Amino acid sequence: MKFYEKLIEKRPAFPEPLPRFTKRLQRLPLMTLVYQDSADWLLFDQFSEAGFMHPEHYHDRAELFYPKTGVTLVFSKGVPLIVPPHRALWIPAHTYHSFAFVSGTLQRSLFFPAEASKIVSTEIRVMEVTPLLRELIMGLFDSKFPMPVQKRMSRLILDILHEAPVTPNPLQLPPEGPLRTVAQSVMQDQRWTVPLEAICAEVHMTPKTFERHFLKATGMTFKAWRAAARLCLSLDLLASGIGIKQTALKLGFSGSSAFCTAFTKFFGMTPGTVSKRLGKPE
Repeated sequence: MKFYEKLIEKRPAFPEPLPRFTKRLQRLPLMTLVYQDSADWLLFDQFSEAGFMHPEHYHDRAELFYPKTGVTLVFSKGVPLIVPPHRALWIPAHTYHSFAFVSGTLQRSLFFPAEASKIVSTEIRVMEVTPLLRELIMGLFDSKFPMPVQKRMSRLILDILHEAPVTPNPLQLPPEGPLRTVAQSVMQDQRWTVPLEAICAEVHMTPKTFERHFLKATGMTFKAWRAAARLCLSLDLLASGIGIKQTALKLGFSGSSAFCTAFTKFFGMTPGTVSKRLGKPE
C-alpha cells in the first residue's frame, strides 16, 4: 500500500485561503521525498518554497511537524501558531490545520498511529526541540539504524513528547481579517521599516484605531510586534548556517551586539545557544 493510501489527507469542500499566500496556492514544493519504514510510524520529508500554502486538511494519523530550516505559520481552529526551526508542532489525529511557509522550509514530519494522540496530547501544541529530540527525529530518517533500534527510538520520541512542557507561542498573530493580512505581509516581505501611516492607509484605518485593534488582537503594540517578528525570522537565517553578524546585518540591525541583546531578551537564550541547538556553527 502506498504512503498516501495509508496517510489519508482529508480537506473540507471549500478551504479558506490564507491572505498573502493565495496567489501561490497552486505552486508545488521544490522537492518532495516520501519514506515508509514501519507500521508504527511514517516519515515525510519535504522542501516548500517561501509563500507556499497548504490548504486546511487533517490526517487519520498524529503528526509531529519539525521544520529543520524555515519559519512556518500553522493555522488550526482559527488560531495562528508560528513554528521556527528550534521548535516542533504536535498535531493530533483528525485535527484540521493548514500551513503557510514564510520562508523556504525543509520539514521532517513523523506520522504516528492515531492512538499516539492519547499518549502525547489531544490538543495541538508547540514544543521545544532539545538536542536529544532532534537527534532522535533525524535518526529515524537515517537508514544506518536497524529497524529494531528505530522502533525503540520512535517510542522514546513519544515518551519525550508526553513529558515535554507546552511552549508559549513566541509571536501572537491577529486571528483574522486585515490585521492578519498586515502581520503576514510584514513577515513575508520583511517590511521592517515601512512607516505605520503607510500600513494603516492600506487597511483604511487611522494609526490610533489600528494600534488599538492590534494591541487587543496580539497583546503587543505594532512596534513591539514587528521587532519580535524580525527576531523570529532570524531563527531561519541561523538555521541555514548564516553567522550571527551576517544575520544581524541582513535583518537591518546596527550590529551583532544590538542583535544579540534583543535576541537574548526575547528568547531567553543567546543566538549562539540556538545555533548550537540547531546543529549549526556560531
